[in-house]
Amino acid sequence: SLLSVLFPALEHLGPQSKFVGYIWFCQLPDGPAAELAGRFIDVSLDRLSQPPIGELLQGGFTIGLSYLRIQRGKLVRGEGTVLAEGGTISRRLLDRLATAVGLLVRCPDGDSSSWISFDTLAIQFKIDGPNLVLHTGFANGAHDVLAYSKQGLVVQSPSVQPIPIAAIANCLSSPTEIRVPASSEAVTLLRWFDLTVPK
Repeated sequence: SLLSVLFPALEHLGPQSKFVGYIWFCQLPDGPAAELAGRFIDVSLDRLSQPPIGELLQGGFTIGLSYLRIQRGKLVRGEGTVLAEGGTISRRLLDRLATAVGLLVRCPDGDSSSWISFDTLAIQFKIDGPNLVLHTGFANGAHDVLAYSKQGLVVQSPSVQPIPIAAIANCLSSPTEIRVPASSEAVTLLRWFDLTVPK
């Protein structure tokens, strides 16, 4: 699509993803700038990093954008929602996020499997430079829940925010432990943002 030609990183949202909304674009001396508002639908997370994030989080996602600002080809500011009706999340990813960014997780009683199903995921996000703020996207806003299942999974947003985007990227990479500097897979994600990327 035209968007992925202008911003190749958007190809990682999956071959079936579509954008419905508006875009303003300008080529500046220091690189492309754009503003977007609308929705990405049929988003797959399998290609966000290598190895694929699909090994950690699976489902069909919709990303709604109130606005997204791109400068010099980087995401610098934005606000929106991520929604999914059903999917699975790896226990490994939940453990990483709990350790690295303070995500509050309650798993189903007696479930020790490596994959945990969720019925609904609804996250409001705000990107501001190197930081990310996460809140519930559910209408009632109860307890800042981000995802849940009828079997007993509850995922709540961290009590301390904002969260460094670099910490999130590290959690999505392949090693079993959080690493600083970031792993090579995390660097792939960090290049989307206006951050200093480790050499």
